[in-house]
Amino acid sequence: MMRSIVCFFVGVIVLFSGTTTNADLIYNSFEGLNQTTNSFTTTGSTPRNYMADEMSTLALADPANLDWLVDNLGIRLFVSGSGVAGQNVVYNDVTMRVRVYNDWDGSALPAGTSVFSDQVSDVIWNLGTVTNNSATGGAQAFTFSLDYLSNGLQFRLDDGQNMGIAVELLVGGVADQRLALLLRNLVGDPGFPAIGTSPNGWYRDSDADGIIETSDRRIFAGTNSNAHFQINATAVPEPGMTVLALAMAAGMLIRRHRCA
Repeated sequence: MMRSIVCFFVGVIVLFSGTTTNADLIYNSFEGLNQTTNSFTTTGSTPRNYMADEMSTLALADPANLDWLVDNLGIRLFVSGSGVAGQNVVYNDVTMRVRVYNDWDGSALPAGTSVFSDQVSDVIWNLGTVTNNSATGGAQAFTFSLDYLSNGLQFRLDDGQNMGIAVELLVGGVADQRLALLLRNLVGDPGFPAIGTSPNGWYRDSDADGIIETSDRRIFAGTNSNAHFQINATAVPEPGMTVLALAMAAGMLIRRHRCA
């Protein structure tokens, strides 16, 4: 189902960790399947300020008549440090553009064609000031919980299967390679999401053309690697089903009135 999408800019400080709704957790790569230890890393190659991953959520009970209505999206970022013990790094005016797609095709051709299609959400989140205060000067992992519900930005996923999320990070409106999506990099089962599924690998816009294409696919050799995401959503009737139900209810009321 194709939808018209407008890019929103949300001028609020995003809450850290946790969720803001009672929706179901339908995808979770913050933790791994049969996890024995957590993994926080990212690619050492650049450019890496525009990255993406594909995934499949929990399956809907009735995908023909239901959609997932997304309330909250969790994202983890890799934030580089100063490399000097006790020296903070302050990133001002950080924005994170998050685009969500219904469909992913890992073999999309020709070159220059996005592997993602049917965009359902496009929001620029203002993260404000992000400070790496590592005592050792090393990188830190930051967790952001994006509240689509409270900001009136909920969106629908058709079924959550073979979908995609792309994240673009800017500092002061400029690409800064010191910030990137956080990645999992573990051997065996722990590399796979705890809830939902995702093939080994992720994407980075390696030619900086603004398009996530087949040639942008990357993996860590010998491991299972994915970006850190969480999706919280509620199963709701498709819009057409809701309209049909209302029409049927209206028809029943009219019929009762005529019979009275």
